[in-house]
Amino acid sequence: MTIGRIIFRAKPAKSHPNLKEWETADLVVFVTAKSRGEAVCKAKEKLRLEYWEPIEIQLCDKLVVELARSEGGDFFALYEEAIKFGVAIKVIPRQWPRNASDHLPILPIRLSETFVDKVVERVGGFRLTEDGTKRTADYRIGNWIFELKELQAEGLLQESRQQKIHQLVQDHLDDYQPLKLEPSILNPGDQQRLRDIMGSPIQTQVKSASKQIRSTIEMLGEDSLKGGLIYINTGYSSISLDEFGPMVERYVKKDTTQIESFFCASVITATNGFDTQIMHTTYPSHGGESVIESLRSAFEIEFEDMINSVLRGVLPPGTSYQQPLAPVSFAAQDNMIVWDPGEVKATWKD
Repeated sequence: MTIGRIIFRAKPAKSHPNLKEWETADLVVFVTAKSRGEAVCKAKEKLRLEYWEPIEIQLCDKLVVELARSEGGDFFALYEEAIKFGVAIKVIPRQWPRNASDHLPILPIRLSETFVDKVVERVGGFRLTEDGTKRTADYRIGNWIFELKELQAEGLLQESRQQKIHQLVQDHLDDYQPLKLEPSILNPGDQQRLRDIMGSPIQTQVKSASKQIRSTIEMLGEDSLKGGLIYINTGYSSISLDEFGPMVERYVKKDTTQIESFFCASVITATNGFDTQIMHTTYPSHGGESVIESLRSAFEIEFEDMINSVLRGVLPPGTSYQQPLAPVSFAAQDNMIVWDPGEVKATWKD
């Protein structure tokens, strides 16, 4: 009887009864099989039944009975279980281990319209009142009309976008190893196509903002008014901190004439259950119109106040927290395509 050993790095499926998707683990699977392909297929099926999704295969080999027996302990117990049932699995957490009832790590408040209201008020602006017949832009700051747009959801979870990415990378798929979605695997032309696929919701919202600004300026009837965009990303994490602002700028310049200036902010939270990293960036990072400089300064002040409130535990009722980075995986033929954000270093292991 041949026993294959496959070690996966894996993420909990969304339907996992106890774990969050960021709580990755190493999964050791022992399986009876006649070939490598059969072993990998049976191991993946075991992962599916246990509510796990593979990120990568770290090891795939055959076990030697004598070595398994000499190893003893949990190793040999897993081997015997595989002999008896055909497959056995052991989960080794990569994150801070916790029970389902444990408290989650400290997370920041998800930036919302209320947060942006405070930023705008700090620079002397105010929220515009809805017209009733047309949807107006959100804010007025001096002679600027600003529309607010937000990205709150991970764009890679949209099925139609997954299908387009699958078509783009299908020549790079492996029969066994999940494909890591990285621009470096593509030629320059396909890299731009990937950015276009990823950026399509940004393009849609930029065009929508331009229309709202135009209709608002027409409604107010003031020739001196200018159009601006405030764009906050708190959910589309597979678009990195450095990519988001330039993506917005590209669509503003390419697809609109109404938006004369813009301010972007992107926030990412990562945790291993013990350590938490909260990262943010603003774009443009310096210079620009005076109103943009004022928004940037006000944003930093309000963001620091928000972090301090989280640390003090002084939070308003109904607070919504930003969810930490988690790998995203989706089916591609008989395998998976994975966006992997990496992991926060486990300081408790130092």
